Amino acid sequence: MTTLAAPAGWLRTFFGPSRTPAETILGLLGGAAVIAMLVTYIRHAGGWHDWSALQIVIVAVTGLDLVGGVFTISATTASCWYHRPGPAAQRFRMTFVISHAVLYLVPVTAVFGLGWTWMLANAGLLLGAAALIEGAPVDLKRMVALALTLIAALANRIWLPIPSALQWLPLLLMVKVLVCFLLPALSGREAPADQNCTAGGAC
Repeated sequence: MTTLAAPAGWLRTFFGPSRTPAETILGLLGGAAVIAMLVTYIRHAGGWHDWSALQIVIVAVTGLDLVGGVFTISATTASCWYHRPGPAAQRFRMTFVISHAVLYLVPVTAVFGLGWTWMLANAGLLLGAAALIEGAPVDLKRMVALALTLIAALANRIWLPIPSALQWLPLLLMVKVLVCFLLPALSGREAPADQNCTAGGAC
C-alpha cells in the first residue's frame, strides 16, 4: 500500500495529494464531456450570440471552473485530504464555501444584471446548506447534502428565475460545493492525524 505524504507549499496544500491515474483520466474525459454538453445547452437556450465579450468570458471561466472542480474535488484522493482530521481542514472547508459564494455569484450577477436579491438568496442557500451538512452526523451527511441540493435547485426554478442560458449555474454550484466537496469519501478508514492519504482513496 502506497502512502502519500502531506503536500508541501500552499498550492499542494490546497489541492492535496496527486490524483491516481484512473482519477485523472476519468476527470479529463468526464469533464470534457460535461463541458461539451454545457456549451451545447447554452447555445440551445439562446446564449452566446447576443452576449458581450465580458459576459462570454465570465460564463466561460465560471463553467470551466465549476465542471473542472466537480471532477477534481470529488476524487476520493481529494476528498480524503479535504476531510482529514483537525480544525485546519474544517476551516478550509468553510473558507472554500464562502469563497465560492462570492467568486461565482457576484461576477455573474454583476455582468448579467440578475439582481442582488438573487445573489443573496443563493449565497444564503449555499452557506446555510453547508452549515447543516457540516453539522450533520457522518452517517447522515450524504442524505442531508442530497436533500439540500435538490431543495436549492428547485427553489431556484420556482422563486429565483434567471435567463434559460444561465439556469445551469446554481445547480452546478450546489452540486460542486454541497455534494462533491462537503461529503467525505466512502473509504475503509479515516485519514490519520499526520494528514497522510493513501493512494487510491483509502484514507
